[in-house]
Amino acid sequence: MISFLRFVGVMNAAVWLGASLYHFMAVGPFFSTAAARWVLGEPHATGAGLMLWHRLYMLQYVCLGVAWAHLLTEWVYLGRGPSRFQAGVLSLLLALTLAGDLELRHGVEPAHWIRQNPKAAADDKARAERGYPLWSAIWMCTQTGLTLVVILFSSKTLMATPGPRFMTHGKFRTPDSLEP
Repeated sequence: MISFLRFVGVMNAAVWLGASLYHFMAVGPFFSTAAARWVLGEPHATGAGLMLWHRLYMLQYVCLGVAWAHLLTEWVYLGRGPSRFQAGVLSLLLALTLAGDLELRHGVEPAHWIRQNPKAAADDKARAERGYPLWSAIWMCTQTGLTLVVILFSSKTLMATPGPRFMTHGKFRTPDSLEP
């Protein structure tokens, strides 16, 4: 069971880190390139990029769920409470994921589609034109922070820790310690 728990934790961290970095450094910026905008058209390239960001947030939620389940399973199975660092980082990841997803759904995406909609009212278009750069900047700052915290969490999970990981020091006894 201990090996399985370690395997699940490492695989979750590896998938989470790989997906976050790949999307942040390759997939996301691709839809902002001139080539993607030329082939797909500006509104469709940005729209496709936003749809892929939604998919990344779904993966973030799945990885967060697995990480929390792993932390709780480790707590129940080993009888050792979660470290404050792990619980704090997972809480921060949850907060950043929720914030980024809400910023995307309620700020960036509506502003983008209103800007591109030829049937939108002039007031709405002007408000979207003014609000889109701000929403986009706030959202990208949140996404950068989220990626950095994923890197921190994954590095902590993937690195070997000194000493026993799944047992407390009290479980190891020498023959001398068994005497009354």
